[in-house]
Amino acid sequence: MAAELTSAQKLAFQERLDELGLEAADVVASLNTGDADGPTYLTDDPHRTSAVPAHTITVEHVDDLKRLAGVSDADYDNGTMQHHHEKLPGWLEEHNDLPLKELTLTQRRNLHHAFIAYVYGDSSRVSSYRTAINKHHFPFTGTAYAVLDVTVSPGKPLIIGGQSPGTNFGIVTIEPGGQMIIESDAAVTIQQLIVR
Repeated sequence: MAAELTSAQKLAFQERLDELGLEAADVVASLNTGDADGPTYLTDDPHRTSAVPAHTITVEHVDDLKRLAGVSDADYDNGTMQHHHEKLPGWLEEHNDLPLKELTLTQRRNLHHAFIAYVYGDSSRVSSYRTAINKHHFPFTGTAYAVLDVTVSPGKPLIIGGQSPGTNFGIVTIEPGGQMIIESDAAVTIQQLIVR
C-alpha cells in the first residue's frame, strides 16, 4: 500500500505552502528520480534543467528569510543548537547609511558573516547589523519548490541547488542507495520520510 500523509501532515504541508506564498496549483504531484537519465535537479541554475518548475519568491526582510529558511532563535535559547558562528564586533549605527562600496573590506566581511549568522544562528548576537543587512541584501529573490510525493532511486540522486529558501515535500521515499544532495543553503521540509 502506498504511503499517505496523515491529517496533521497534510495541514503542515499546506501551512508551509502558505508561508512560501505557493498555491495548490504550484504543487507537483510526484517526482521519481529513476525516470531521468542521471541526477534530478531542483534548481534555478540556468546551466541545469530543473525537474520541477521553480517558483520565484521575494523575501522583503532578513527576519522573513530567517522564518522561512533559517534556524529559530528559540533553538539556541533552549539549548537545541549550540552557538557556532564567529563572534563579531558590534555594528556602528552611523555605518547603516553608507553605500557598500564605502565600507572597508573588514566591514563588508563582517556584514556578510552577520547576514549568515542572523539567519542560521542566534540573531540577537548580531542584531546591531540588522538594518545594514536589510539595506544591502534585501529584497532577496529566491525560488521555492513543492512536490507531494518524491521517490529517490539508487544511482539517480535528487540534487537541490541555487537560491532556494524553501522546498516543501509531502512524502519522500529513499530507495536503497538513493541520495538527496543539498548544494546550497536551502530549507527542505519533509512531512514523511521513508527510507527503504
